[in-house]
Amino acid sequence: MTAVLSKITNQMINSCKRYLSCDGTKTVWEQSEEIVKKKISSCIQLNGEYQSCFQRVKEET
Repeated sequence: MTAVLSKITNQMINSCKRYLSCDGTKTVWEQSEEIVKKKISSCIQLNGEYQSCFQRVKEET
């Protein structure tokens, strides 16, 4: 189970990196501040949900 969760964690991190960089086409400095803030907020929210699910699965196993 640990290997699966590790793969999911890595995929989530990579997805957030691609999201923040517009699939590698722009840096955060090339985007408007408002858009970057929204994207970062979405990634933080995703992380919070993932942490909740991770803990729930960890407790069940």
